[in-house]
Amino acid sequence: MKIIYAILGVLLYGGAAAQLPKVYAKHYEGDRLGITVVYEKLKPAAPDTAKKFLLITGIRFTACNERGTPKKSFVETLTSIDAAVQQQINLLGTGVKAGTFTYNCSQLGYYYLSDTADVRAVLETFYKQNFPEYGSHIYLRPDPQWEAYLKYLYPDESRGAVLPPLR
Repeated sequence: MKIIYAILGVLLYGGAAAQLPKVYAKHYEGDRLGITVVYEKLKPAAPDTAKKFLLITGIRFTACNERGTPKKSFVETLTSIDAAVQQQINLLGTGVKAGTFTYNCSQLGYYYLSDTADVRAVLETFYKQNFPEYGSHIYLRPDPQWEAYLKYLYPDESRGAVLPPLR
């Protein structure tokens, strides 16, 4: 079953071939499944001192199964939304995608930014204009040591959980 969700994760978050993300699945309480996609190519340079801010952004969706992962019929839509969000970040010219976490009918992308100017306003407008039917998350905070990437997204087998669920 984990292989199925790992493949689903690659389909959802595959991105450019040059990035080659790694996909990890973790079971949580209530038979919920979390899927973490991490861009391991960033680890040798982490933390990047030019990108000191963490953006966690994504959507809540209702097209999910009993385990909290997207239904097969929603995968293409979720992939398109993820790509569109990444394009918005790229247009701002300040960020790099570190990974994605899908859990409990939510998908969140983790980005490291050099500047936060206009990011919240641009994303709020973007979500309202393009995806008003989904609830959106936009979290911005300093993370100069890249703790979210190095301690939560990047897997550590000795710790057990890949990433704690967001409430």
